[in-house]
Amino acid sequence: MANTLTQSTGPLRRLVSQIGVAIVAVALFGCKEHVLEPEQRTDLAQRQARAANLDWSARHAGIFKIATAIRRANHSERIHVYIEGDGHAWKTRSRPSTDPTPRRPISLELATKDTHPSVVYIGRPCQYLSTADLANCAPQYWTSHRYSQEVVSAINQILDEIATSIGDKATPSLILIGYSGGGTIAAILSATRVDINGLITVGANLDHRRWTTFHGVSPLHGSMSIDAQLPRLAKVRQCHLFGEQDSTTPPHLAETLLSRVAEIAEPGIVRWSTVENFKHSCCWTEIWPKALHQCISD
Repeated sequence: MANTLTQSTGPLRRLVSQIGVAIVAVALFGCKEHVLEPEQRTDLAQRQARAANLDWSARHAGIFKIATAIRRANHSERIHVYIEGDGHAWKTRSRPSTDPTPRRPISLELATKDTHPSVVYIGRPCQYLSTADLANCAPQYWTSHRYSQEVVSAINQILDEIATSIGDKATPSLILIGYSGGGTIAAILSATRVDINGLITVGANLDHRRWTTFHGVSPLHGSMSIDAQLPRLAKVRQCHLFGEQDSTTPPHLAETLLSRVAEIAEPGIVRWSTVENFKHSCCWTEIWPKALHQCISD
């Protein structure tokens, strides 16, 4: 399969062509969001999870307390794991936000659309915390160190616990699905774990060095890079989706990295596509789980 970031190919082209006029209209006119306070965002996220039969809880992992929402199916051999994006990391270009809880948790929204028996949602460190807990979470973990070893290790610990508690064997297969910066975390984990059966990213910041240069912001000096893991990442079946009009993580920023992965991977292992008219947050939930199923089955 020939990969390109200027048009969709193969089955993913069919996905784009099936998007309804109403969905495209929403993308063109944007997704208007009402800004809620952090406590309200957390409450709304919990209610969204409960409505989809996902049990919300906070888990201690490493130095963090991380929010999770889980729908369990005993003896499940495959688990769909969604990792949240970077959230509300910056108040302005030069000032970090005081609370990184997502204004709109896209990964959670995708998870609630997933009808698979075993679905797991993982928030990022410092998101969805009480005021007291947030005081013990350093801002570096949602800015310069958002993809640090500490962050990756904490989420990796949660994956270990989930795989053991849900699966019918020590290491059931995991499908990692990450939105935005959550896609970066998912890619790093996919290259380091042995139980990953698939990687799917949506609007992912796969090359944060090019991303910071493009936006003219400070490099993420405390964050891990995927570059050193490309040979191992190339062994994982993967599907990457980008919005054609995404100004936050423009598709071209990932082109070089994905081309390098595809060059050393077996044919058909690495696929990516852009979706016409889509932006960074709008409107992935409208084509989920159809996009998910095509990424997994193709």
